[in-house]
Amino acid sequence: MEQTAETTLRDNESWLADLGADGTRQEAALIELREYIHRGLFAFLRESRSDMARRDAEDVRQLAEDFTQEALLKILRSLPAFRDESRFTTWAMKVAIRVAISSLRRAAFKDLSLNELQARGSTVEPATDAVVRPAALPDPQLEAERKELFAALQEGVQSVLSERQRTAFLATNVDGVPIEIVAKLMNSNANALYKMVHDARKKLRAFLIDCGFTFDRVAPLFESG
Repeated sequence: MEQTAETTLRDNESWLADLGADGTRQEAALIELREYIHRGLFAFLRESRSDMARRDAEDVRQLAEDFTQEALLKILRSLPAFRDESRFTTWAMKVAIRVAISSLRRAAFKDLSLNELQARGSTVEPATDAVVRPAALPDPQLEAERKELFAALQEGVQSVLSERQRTAFLATNVDGVPIEIVAKLMNSNANALYKMVHDARKKLRAFLIDCGFTFDRVAPLFESG
């Protein structure tokens, strides 16, 4: 994504102080942050998603505006979680991009049925980076090892998980379906789904280690949770 230029000399402490203030001081900081987030999200949508690149620029700009409003609320709620380990604007943009991706996923899967959800779960080879983010593997031996690991994972999904665990795990970790949508389709709730997927991950890690894979080899498959 193209880097957006900073519009302020505020340091992290100043951002937190201004956003936590009252009146015109907070309003000025919010206006500046809104403009920065909107520019970044517009660039992210246009440059990172082929479906957005084909759309009219004004439509994408409006979508970025919608995501910006949602992201600002999320950022303000999350201010206590900011740990000053990066620039505030870098952290805020990451929050905004996660909001945009989550919103796009919810829209993509909003009409999904339970039967379709169950039918999707046929393989653990991810179509997205939801399960694993492998580095480029030009080495044939490394590629063979990767295929062996995924074959074992496929076996584990079919042999050690219950049907509900299998559906929940594949939907959330392979297909990237938002957990709240999966919970609704499975007549559950988000907390119960988190627990179900957590238990499924534990079973699969143990299965793969029993198959002879080292913990270091297995861990990257589950690093998103």
